[in-house]
Amino acid sequence: MHKTLTRAIKCSRIIQEKKIHSSFVHYRDLQLVKKDIWEEKMKIWMKKYEDLFGITKLSEMHERVLEVQNQVQSTQEKRRNVQEEIFKVQQKLQEMHDILHKMSLGDTMYIRVATQVHELIIEQKRLREAFTMYDQTERELQTTLALAINNSQDHERTYREKNKYLSLITGVVGGLLGLIGSSINNWRHRKDIKEFANDISHQVTDLEKTIVKLNSIVTSDSENVQQGNPKIMQDLLSEMKIQQEVFQENAKVLKSLLNDSIFHNCDTSNGLQCDLQTKKLLYQLEENISSKLNYHSSLNIGLIGSLLLIGTFVLYITNSH
Repeated sequence: MHKTLTRAIKCSRIIQEKKIHSSFVHYRDLQLVKKDIWEEKMKIWMKKYEDLFGITKLSEMHERVLEVQNQVQSTQEKRRNVQEEIFKVQQKLQEMHDILHKMSLGDTMYIRVATQVHELIIEQKRLREAFTMYDQTERELQTTLALAINNSQDHERTYREKNKYLSLITGVVGGLLGLIGSSINNWRHRKDIKEFANDISHQVTDLEKTIVKLNSIVTSDSENVQQGNPKIMQDLLSEMKIQQEVFQENAKVLKSLLNDSIFHNCDTSNGLQCDLQTKKLLYQLEENISSKLNYHSSLNIGLIGSLLLIGTFVLYITNSH
């Protein structure tokens, strides 16, 4: 019984290990498939980019030049080998002619030597024909190589000009987009400043109204307090407590939005002067921020213009060389 239980535990453990291994292999294969898909997509986009800017055609022309150059080198090597063989045959033929001239017509070796001379002449003729063919092929390949080099240089020159104009157009478009983005950003900042100023002005107005209301309540109910009515006193205290809480909340909001100097210079009895001072300070704040935004916009325009001029000068120097 114990052995059976141990065997069952081992079998279940083996099955679990196989499942884990199969899941790990499946996950690894899935990651490899995803990687292959991304690589294929990147290759497709790179191919489209190269086709759009003419890099593919330029590479094909360079490969064509290298291919013709290799053919020329191979033909030259064959022509040199044939030329060496012709030189060897000529030397051997000269030796056989010398031997043949020394022999008489009745010599038994005369016919054999004459046959060898005839075979050498045929071999020399075949080699000369091959030499002529290789020489003609080499000349044709030289012409083809010159045309391929000229076409490659023309296309490279066209590609360089096209790339130069595309770089200029891209720089101009980038500069315009930068100016548009900077203008939109400045407009949004100015809009936020105006909304901020309006909110502060409304909050100051609400605070003044609250103060006036408190003063009116205190003034209207002071007589009732003097008469000693306890109910009115309780109502007045509760109202004053509520208004005091509202006033404290508004004061906290205003302190977070404005400097403390605004409230130190303002008197509760002179609300109009406080409002004017607040609006004046907000107007100065808006003008300062607007001037800083304009300064940064001008700086961005100057930097973009300088980069365009430097890029144009570098492209001009590169093309001139």
